[in-house]
Amino acid sequence: MLNTSKITLVAALVLPAMVTAAEDSGRWEFKEKGVIVDAFSGLQWTQRDNLGDITWPDAKAYCDTLPLAGGGWRLPTMQELSQVYTAGRDGTTPCGESVCKVSPKFYLTAKWFWSGERRGSSSAWYISLANVGRFVASLSDSDRNRALCVRRHS
Repeated sequence: MLNTSKITLVAALVLPAMVTAAEDSGRWEFKEKGVIVDAFSGLQWTQRDNLGDITWPDAKAYCDTLPLAGGGWRLPTMQELSQVYTAGRDGTTPCGESVCKVSPKFYLTAKWFWSGERRGSSSAWYISLANVGRFVASLSDSDRNRALCVRRHS
C-alpha cells in the first residue's frame, strides 16, 4: 500500500525545483571545456559524470579532487541535483541504457547520481535523473551510481 504522506512530502520537496522544457531553453550554457553553467541558479556543473560505477566515498573524493577548470568541485545536494531534472522534457537525452530528463548538453553514462547528503553513518541519498526518484543506498554501493560534480559560480 502506498504511503500518501511520504509521496506528498517528496512531491513538495521536488516539484518547486523542476522546470519545464520551455524554461530549459537557454538555461544551460557552456562556460569552458567540460563545464556547464546553470543560468537560473548560477551553479557550474561538470558536463559529464565520472564515467563508471562508483561508491559514495569514491564519488566524494572524485569531486573534491577534480582539477577540471581550476577545481573547487563537490557532490551536489539533493535539491541541486533535482534542479538538473527538467520536467516536461521528452526524455531523449541518453544516460547509459536509459534516457534522462536533462539538458542534452550533459553527457551522462547512467541515470543514478550520488548527492553529498549522507543518511546516518552508513548510507547516502541519490537521485534518478530519469524520473527524479530519490533513494538511499549503502555508502559502499557502486552499482550504476555516478558522480556529477557542482560548484558555485566564480
